[in-house]
Amino acid sequence: MIFLRPGTGKTAIGVGEHLMRCPHCGSDQYADTMVYSLYWNIAWIPMFPYDKEANVICSHCGYKRYGVVFGPALINNYEEIKRHYRHPWFTYIGITITGIPILLLILSVFT
Repeated sequence: MIFLRPGTGKTAIGVGEHLMRCPHCGSDQYADTMVYSLYWNIAWIPMFPYDKEANVICSHCGYKRYGVVFGPALINNYEEIKRHYRHPWFTYIGITITGIPILLLILSVFT
């Protein structure tokens, strides 16, 4: 019997330095950013990603923030850089494993 344990996981998808407003010192400064992809899994097999979060360190005052939602509220030029931080391909492997047999079954019924 396979133990189907649902859960979540996270994997690093990129490191960068981005301009953002620091809530501690109140200035617009570059900050070191580590971006993570959060995904849902079953039995340690990634099913699909659901969000991105970041760990941020202000280069001016050194203020550290962990688990911040990675989005337009965090980074000033989010629309320009979001394509650099895509979810990894393996976080979609569970959808692929379950979706292909269903798609083949539907195609076999209608052909």
